[in-house]
Amino acid sequence: MLVLCRIQKQKCTHKGHLIVVSEIVRHFWQTKKVNKPKHMKTNRIFTKTACLALITLATAATSMAQPIFNGGFESAAAPGVPTGWSLNPAGGTLLTSSAYAHSGLQSLAIDSTGAGAWSVPNLYQSFSASAGQEFNLSGWYLTPTTIADASFGLFKMEFVNSANVILAPASVSIGGSAGGPFFGAESAFLNNADPANTWIFAQTQAVAPVGTVTVNFYALNVNQGIAPSAMYFDDVAAYAVGVPEPSALALVGLGFASLVGLRRRK
Repeated sequence: MLVLCRIQKQKCTHKGHLIVVSEIVRHFWQTKKVNKPKHMKTNRIFTKTACLALITLATAATSMAQPIFNGGFESAAAPGVPTGWSLNPAGGTLLTSSAYAHSGLQSLAIDSTGAGAWSVPNLYQSFSASAGQEFNLSGWYLTPTTIADASFGLFKMEFVNSANVILAPASVSIGGSAGGPFFGAESAFLNNADPANTWIFAQTQAVAPVGTVTVNFYALNVNQGIAPSAMYFDDVAAYAVGVPEPSALALVGLGFASLVGLRRRK
């Protein structure tokens, strides 16, 4: 990166990736003596493309798709109803709220008041998935008052096959694994050991098992029925681990073609 940009008198910077990228570029130039370009304008285009592509290459290994829509609950399809989510009140209520927010103006309140014992008010989003893919699900939760019973809140990831049967994760690297019939990967619980009015980060990460066609990402309030209460969820995020975006891969290919073309012009 540094060699190439100095040759073309271009300034190309990207914090944290200069060393990686400069080594890639040096591979193309270490045996070639470089003179001042005859066609500066064209070569500058090659240079800018190559710089951008190599920056992309340096970051591609950590580029991750972000499937969750409206994870901050700022958008509503109707008053109080978050856009992009499927809601299952199970006798309770699920509404966006401005009473608490980890970021932005709103969060999602899941209130188990009115739900029976062991009912589970929840909301979720579903995405296509396949065996071997690894997913991370994370978010923040808060209880406005100390939870008085064994009720708890959590984030949960669920893998489903083509017959809509829930499958056990192939492995869980962060969080815990729930047993059947409600298999899944679970975050740490928001429970009576946690302080009130405090946003707490939680996450889980798991690998999809053989037969997976769908992954579901949940936020849940598991009600024990003794002292039902509201729990707040915000900034929910999920991604496929270590998968570069297609646009990043295309740009990397274009950048290497530019490097080869630029070297041949010398």
